[in-house]
Order: sequence, then structure tokens, then C-alpha cells
Amino acid sequence: MRRYIFLAAVLLASVAASAQNLNPTVQVTNDYEGKLMEVEKQNVRMAVPDSLLKFDWNFNYSVFDNPYRGAYEFTPYRIDMKPDATVRDNRMLFLRAGAGYSLHPEVQAVFTPAIQGRAGFSLYDDFKGYAGKYHSFEAITGTSGNSLLERAGEYKGHDFANRLGGEFRYDAPTAVITFDAGLDLLRTGERSFGGNSMTGGTATLRARSLGQSDFLYDVSAGWKGLGNNVLPLHSGSNPDRYTEHDAGFDARFIYRLADNHAIRFEPSFHHIVFGDKVVVSDGKPGKVVTNAVDIAPAYVYSDNGFSVRAGLRFSGVWRDSVFEDMADYDGRKLYPDFRLSYEAIPDMLVLSAKVVGGQHFNTYRSYLMDNHHLTDLVSARYRSVSGDATVNAIDAGLGVSGRVGSIFQYGAEAGFARYLNAPMDGIATSYFQGDIVPQEIVVPVILMANYNLIYADLNGSLASDRIDASARLRLQDSRLEPDGDRTSFCVELPLFSGSADLVYNWNRRVFAGLSAEWASRRDGSVDDISGRQADIHVPGWIDLGVTAEFKLNNRFSVWAEGRNLLNKTVMRNFMIAEKGPYFTAGICLNL
Repeated sequence: MRRYIFLAAVLLASVAASAQNLNPTVQVTNDYEGKLMEVEKQNVRMAVPDSLLKFDWNFNYSVFDNPYRGAYEFTPYRIDMKPDATVRDNRMLFLRAGAGYSLHPEVQAVFTPAIQGRAGFSLYDDFKGYAGKYHSFEAITGTSGNSLLERAGEYKGHDFANRLGGEFRYDAPTAVITFDAGLDLLRTGERSFGGNSMTGGTATLRARSLGQSDFLYDVSAGWKGLGNNVLPLHSGSNPDRYTEHDAGFDARFIYRLADNHAIRFEPSFHHIVFGDKVVVSDGKPGKVVTNAVDIAPAYVYSDNGFSVRAGLRFSGVWRDSVFEDMADYDGRKLYPDFRLSYEAIPDMLVLSAKVVGGQHFNTYRSYLMDNHHLTDLVSARYRSVSGDATVNAIDAGLGVSGRVGSIFQYGAEAGFARYLNAPMDGIATSYFQGDIVPQEIVVPVILMANYNLIYADLNGSLASDRIDASARLRLQDSRLEPDGDRTSFCVELPLFSGSADLVYNWNRRVFAGLSAEWASRRDGSVDDISGRQADIHVPGWIDLGVTAEFKLNNRFSVWAEGRNLLNKTVMRNFMIAEKGPYFTAGICLNL
């Protein structure tokens, strides 16, 4: 969960400081001062402030940015950077590629030619995949009536994702204009849950102001679309077809009234069309049209280390569907938008508090990019169940962040949140006609639930000449509200989750590291084969990894990594677990 800490610089630069990212600047030896690549985090927008509940291939889960950017932390620089008078060595291409056993091929590349003048561009590609065995699961019911989601065999499958795109940038005297367009390809397949074959695209035009004017802005308009052919659970059936188009704009405006006072205004509008080519109504393919509006005006005051943002957020979602079995959704509400911070010790200790809320629409793309193995059962239910608005009725928290000395940074926050109609992992029993008799399989679904959440986060980072280390710990207690079938088969969030990594270097030439990610047991319920409802327990897991890299020179290095060394059932996506440890080796070029 992000914690926005507004200091005096908000009035001049409209930049919010995050307690989880105290030192985001990365220097690269090119014509530009580096900035992290803006990738789309492949997380379903679970209304859960826990980035460790769901993992994404391209996201750096280190809490703070390590100063070294090599094999195990690929953060290529792109043209979306402010020109700076750094040392020029004519490097234009960054390439990182590797493969190993089991097969986890990956290629990331960024081409950024050095161009004189105000304009520039980048081309980039990011590919990662897996081909091998997965664990299959069964709900095993004991004599006590409790169930354990156990491994029940294995099956072959694959998961390949690629994003190819380009970005253009133009530096006007008082603004920066960028245009980014990309093509997304996703191919998954397996025996248990069918598969997805998605082709999608994005295009975003953005303009943001520069300088220290009394009026600042950051405006973007864009489109996201996809078409997905889904293989059904039942073998022998033809693929189902689903489409989605999302067009809209997001903006932020800040107007300084006086030295310490400002008005902040954030409007957003999105028009989303979801198409279901399987279900036909009145002789036409099914279609659901959604309009989502978000408007957040606020007053901002900052003086002597004290900063306050006070406002209201209006969120509205309107839906129109041709399906008779789907009632029109109409959700319009006001939510608090209050944030407070105080720099108790300059540059060392910041205290913060917040009371916020809002709602957002759960797009089909967000579900699919979060879980590449989204089943046809979920896709078919999306239009009437999952494709809906999630409400964060309130999120109130207290936080502290800062540093100790010059090498250690920390952040902590605790709070309470209430979510309505929020997506949660769930279990469903599906029957299909086997070779001789009907067969039963347990499959993952997405269920919408109301629940209260008590949470606490603790983050830390240490950076010295020899050692870079970071850790994140998460404690959360989700209390589901009973609501019939809506919550009967939900699996609650893990009570504990976290990640940690440690990298040691010798003369910034030889690097060796350890990493770990983990989540504790999750509890839920399921119907067993006799129709009885039983409690179910999903085992916790830990993913232990090692990394190594050797820099032959400033332009070429070789690297290797190993993951899941403890051979655990790592379920970053619910009921999807790759089988066994794996090792990958490759090269890293900076030319």
C-alpha cells in the first residue's frame, strides 16, 4: 500500500514521497539521468494493500532500490527521463538474456539512441516464460471434516508473455510530452485449467509541466485493448472469445494560492467495453459497457516540515448490459481523502497519518495480467460477477519512515481498512464427462467479498559499499463477512507474508546474493465430493533463491540464479505452482 507523504516540495514540484521508496534515483552512464522503467504491474487490483499477495515477473520486490542494476534487478532506462549533463559513452543498447533448467527463458532489451535536440525515442522488449511441469491439487477431506489442499500429481504446461513497444519523448521549454505504445502477447496452456491466448495493445499520450510555475499539471490519455481466446476446462470444446477496450484519461492539476497553500484537483474518466462472443443476446454477441469516473479535489498546506492534504473523492461507476440476468450497476459515493505528515527530525524521521477511500472498476485485463492462467470459468462469470466495482469504504493508518545514519532506511505503517465487493481467491468444484464416468476437479475462481482488514507493514533497507540488503514484512488479518455463496468458498489472505534479499559485492565486479519470498497458510472452505462443506487449509510456502554475477568489463557480464531451492509448492497465483527448483544463466550487455 502506498503512503503519500506530502512535504513542502509538493507545492513546487507536485511529487508525493513514498515511505517505501525513499531513494529512487538511479544513475546510468548515458546521456540521461536514469529513472525506473514504467511497467504495468501485472496485479489484479485486489483491494488489498499487499504487493506480496500477488507477484509479478517484471516488478522489483526489493523495498528500496539497490544501487547496482545487473542481472537480478533488470531496470532498463528509457527515454522518459530528464536530460542531464552526465558522462556520455555512447551506450545505446541494454540486453539481458538467459535460459536454463527447468526452462525459464527471458529476454529484456532497451534500445535508446543518443539524439541531439529535444526529441528522442526508445524501443523495448520484455519476454519471460516457463515450459515444464505444474503441480495439480486436490481437496483431501479428513475424518475431522477439515480439508488440506494437497499436491495430487503433476501435468505439463507453459506460460509465455511478451511486451514489445516504443516510447517517444519531446522536451518542450515548459513541458514534457511522451507517447508510449506497446503490443502484449500472452500464451498459456495446461491440462487442468485450459489456457489463454491473448493479444493486446496499449497507447498512452502524456504531458506534464516543468519548472516552478504556480500552475502544474500532469495529463495522460490512452487506450488499452485485448482479445483473448480461452480454452474451456472440458476437453474437446472450441475456444471461447472475450474482448475488452478501455479508453480514458487521468489528470492531476495543482494551483498554488500562496507560499504555503495550494489547490489540488485529480479527475479521471474511463469508458470500458467488455465483449462476450460466447453468450448471444437477441442474436448479437453480449456486451457490457461501463463508465467509471473519479474526481478528487483537495486543499494542500505545507510549512516547516508539516504538510496536510484535505479533500473528498467522488467515485462513480455506471454499467449497461444487454444480458437480462445482469442488473444494471449504479455506484456513486463520496469518500474521505485526508493525508498528514510531519518531518519530526529533518531528513531523518517523518510521521504520517491518513484516512482515505474510493472505488475502482475491476477490468478483465487486470485479472488476466495478474493471473495468466485465468480459467474459462472465471472469464465466463466476469460479466456478471467479477466485472464490477470494488469499494474501499475507508483506509485509516499511521506511519513512520526515515533513516538511521547514511546507510539504513526504514518505513512502517499500521491501519484498518474496509472493503466491499473485493476480489478474493476462491475454490469451485467442476464436473465434466470423463472417458467412462463424470469426473470432478477443484479449480480456482474469483469471488467478490466484503471484509475488514487489520494490517501492519515493516520495511527496511541497508546499502553500503559491500552489502545491499532489503526486507519487507507484512501482517494482515482479513475478516470476511458471511454472505452465502459469495464468501462460502473464499480463501482468506495469508496472515504473514514478506520478502528479503541480500547482495554482497567484491569491488563492484563480483556479486553474490540470497533472496527469499514467503507467505503463511491460508484458510477457506470447499464442498467435498459428497457435497459437505469443509474447512480447507492452503499450506504456506517459501521461495529461497541465490544469484551470482561476474562483470568482465563495464559492457559485458555473465550471471546465474537459482530459485525454489527448497522445492516448495510456491503458489504466487492461487492453485498454480511450478514444479521443482530451477536454474537460469545468461549474459548482460550494455553497449
